[in-house]
Amino acid sequence: MAVELTTETEYVKLWSTLDPQRVLSAAQRRSIAVFGNTSLTSHLAATGDLAGTYADKAFPDCTFAERRYRKAVCVSAGYGHHMLAHGYSLEQIIELADEAVAKIIAAMTPDLRIPEPQRTELLGNRIGSANLDAQIVMAADIRHTSLMMLEKEKVSHDDALWAHRMKSVSSALHSVRSSEVSKLLSMTSKGLEEVI
Repeated sequence: MAVELTTETEYVKLWSTLDPQRVLSAAQRRSIAVFGNTSLTSHLAATGDLAGTYADKAFPDCTFAERRYRKAVCVSAGYGHHMLAHGYSLEQIIELADEAVAKIIAAMTPDLRIPEPQRTELLGNRIGSANLDAQIVMAADIRHTSLMMLEKEKVSHDDALWAHRMKSVSSALHSVRSSEVSKLLSMTSKGLEEVI
């Protein structure tokens, strides 16, 4: 007699095959190859860890197995959020992680073919209409990057432009359905104001 899988069983199966550390290792290797140094690797790790912290608070109504899986998805996407920009394909990300992680990374990757300010506007719209998991990872990325900029002695013109763009994305996220993400971003907006 075949056993019918429950939702809880499915989440356990998905979670057991997802390895955030494998995603982090692959993303860090590629960022070192692209940039020749490790400056981005700590940002990838910190963004994933922060996304995991945010995810711990964001899914109170989910079952234990679903919460555990969605946290692993958020952490993995945070670790790998630059993978498309660094030459990975969606298929490679799905192979390394899973489809949920690949969708978040795709949602977070700006289309460089489109000029500013439309690029930032489209990114904000895409994240604003994405699922809560993608919004959590974007909030973690914005938060950690703004903290890194605040630690610099002198903020460059490029940093100020980036902060202005991310403030636009952050504003778009404030207007979406998720009050959890809005709470997370209130801290981030304050940090961005200090950079601009």
